[in-house]
Amino acid sequence: MTLSYEIIIFVLVSFLAGRVSILWTIGLLAMAAAAQLQEFRTLKNGPFTSLMMTGNVRILSESVLDFVTQGDTKALRKAGDIITLIITFFIGAAASGYLVQYFHGQTILLSAACVVGDDIWEIIDLKSVLLTTRRFAYLSEAHF
Repeated sequence: MTLSYEIIIFVLVSFLAGRVSILWTIGLLAMAAAAQLQEFRTLKNGPFTSLMMTGNVRILSESVLDFVTQGDTKALRKAGDIITLIITFFIGAAASGYLVQYFHGQTILLSAACVVGDDIWEIIDLKSVLLTTRRFAYLSEAHF
């Protein structure tokens, strides 16, 4: 539900940008950010923030230190997840910053497209998990 809400706000902002006071667009974006911050609090059962990277940098440093000092491979995997998140955030921010000079207020539609793409990816992934589970159940019943 939050992602649909976020997409609707992004599309609305793209149409309103340049037509209404910047206070309206900032207010709408703040509502989308608040919804995202409220909805997405964990990544693989660990805390993270999708809007600010300072906490994620701390988690990355802690995970790398745990791996180096204790040989904790779980911490290394966590560091990999966090560095992927940070790099993705940077690429998205840089791309948006660059593209805004060409697409102006409609640049936010790129973010909406990314959210829709993520939704589609999750649906496809969920279907493959369900198919694999069904195949396993069928094979288990047929052969055992």
